[in-house]
Amino acid sequence: MQKISGKQAFDCNCNPEDCREIKKKATNMFEILNDKVVLKKRAAFFRALGNEVRLNLLGLLAVREMCICEIVEAAEGANSTVAHHLRLLTECGLVNSRKEGKFTIFQLNHDLIKKHNVLEESGTCC
Repeated sequence: MQKISGKQAFDCNCNPEDCREIKKKATNMFEILNDKVVLKKRAAFFRALGNEVRLNLLGLLAVREMCICEIVEAAEGANSTVAHHLRLLTECGLVNSRKEGKFTIFQLNHDLIKKHNVLEESGTCC
């Protein structure tokens, strides 16, 4: 199997000008491809959704806001594991948190969840 890397030549006889034109068309069609910061945020968002534990946590928080001890109990997970996954969900905006005394309360970002149909069952997937 041939390893693919940066400027390695391929045997497909591709036309470099055609490839540049495709890239130009793609970046014109999808402005996001020109913005590295937005691309990183979008990738983090979809990476966060690519984990069963995190999807389960989103489901729990869809019922009501919860503190970490409630989430750990309901998820039947280790505190450190749940905290790690909540951090990732918070960083990408799927979950919001606020301090109440010595507790951190987590809540679902319902607008973002609805916008992307994150918790909806769909016949188009899997």
